[in-house]
Amino acid sequence: GAGRISSDDNYVPDLTLRYLTKGDWGHFTVAGLARQLRYETTTGIDADGSGYGLSVSGKYNLGKSDDLRYMATYGSGIGRYLGLAASNDAVLDAGNDLENIDVLGGFLAWRHVFTPKWRSSLFYSTARYDNDVLLTGTGITESLDSWHAALIYSPFPKLDVGAEYMVGNRELESGADGELQRLQMHVKYNF
Repeated sequence: GAGRISSDDNYVPDLTLRYLTKGDWGHFTVAGLARQLRYETTTGIDADGSGYGLSVSGKYNLGKSDDLRYMATYGSGIGRYLGLAASNDAVLDAGNDLENIDVLGGFLAWRHVFTPKWRSSLFYSTARYDNDVLLTGTGITESLDSWHAALIYSPFPKLDVGAEYMVGNRELESGADGELQRLQMHVKYNF
């Protein structure tokens, strides 16, 4: 079924590798993840497998006051790492073997600096999950999409005050979907 499984049965920690290159133009990163998937119960289920992910991200400067930021990630068995963990990493099949759930996600953001004290960001993010509905059921997340607009004011060097408006949509494998609209505000002091 589509129930959430939380497991700490892994013997090996998740392993990551990251390469970063920088320049006046911005920066570019490639990162990889390899992980063990393991699920064990007192009722005799003992399943294991492996997951992996690959991500590219970066920032491209568009002059002194604008930049584009982006990320694209693909993986298998990495649901906990993408889209606020909206999907399981894997699902048990009829033979009590783990079947990974594949995911593709990313975002694109434009940041504009008006003055040294005022800046804004507009961005779009998405995630798509490849579920086997015969194993997961139709009450599981198929896709997530969100749009964000933020404005931040820095009255002093280490203080940020900001507001963000967000519109998000989640669609289930059944076709049911829901929309979220939220206005968030924050105050942050950097020590």
